Amino acid sequence: MATLKGNLRRCLENLPAGLLSHHDIILRLALVVTRHIDDASEAERAVEHILRNVSHRPNQPSEVRNAVKGAYDRHNNPHIPSNPIKVTQPDPSLKEQNLGEPGLFEKYTIKSDLIPMNASEAVSKLFDLDESIFVQRQVAEKGRLLPVSDWIAQPDLSQYQFITYNTFPAQATNRSEAQVLGRKYLLHETDDPSLSFEQQLGLIKRLENEAELKMIVNSGGKSLHAWFKWTPGNKKAFLELSQRLGGDPRFKLMNQLCRLPWGTRRKEASLPAAQPIIYWKD
Repeated sequence: MATLKGNLRRCLENLPAGLLSHHDIILRLALVVTRHIDDASEAERAVEHILRNVSHRPNQPSEVRNAVKGAYDRHNNPHIPSNPIKVTQPDPSLKEQNLGEPGLFEKYTIKSDLIPMNASEAVSKLFDLDESIFVQRQVAEKGRLLPVSDWIAQPDLSQYQFITYNTFPAQATNRSEAQVLGRKYLLHETDDPSLSFEQQLGLIKRLENEAELKMIVNSGGKSLHAWFKWTPGNKKAFLELSQRLGGDPRFKLMNQLCRLPWGTRRKEASLPAAQPIIYWKD
């Protein structure tokens, strides 16, 4: 009979060659742990215990909890389709060649068009008023779907943290990818906390060869979320290059959440941080 320790060893031994994102590894560990532990809280603690001595970026809010929940769902519904993401492995040498130089942050600031000064103005310029999007205050909360015209009228919109960068039908019941109307923007963000803003901007600059840059948002932490305009035919090359440069592979999905421009980061409730736009293109 297989043991948890044995299955974990096989899981780690059989990781594919090349670099995996931190999130991918958590998902794989959660699938193993939940085969042996029925209690979700105990399984969550087990995954965190396994990671305690491993060098990795800080876990995102509820990241382990959501991975454990998804693993139980997968075990209980073995016939549901697999995750459609096909990950392109990062290319460390390509990433290194395209890191930005000191002063690049100021260069982007200087060449920026007039930046929207609040969340409502930004959202109204990113989407049409009759389009519907999800906006979410925290990871653990369920996002709300409203037309853009309703969102920009919300007096507390700046207190929200996340937004969808593609639109949904007005009758959508959740933000599953199956309900997305269609792609509107392409996103790039890297989880590498060692990179300065200038270095990340070099990677973003490289991606401008594949798609037109629309906006860059400071996450309120150490990463930049770069929004590019989707046009027919530019998705595949852009997303493959983004991942080769170390971009988050979850942005291949059209329903992924990203940082709300001029929203509020709430990773630590006692230390909220603004999520300002640092670059804008009309």
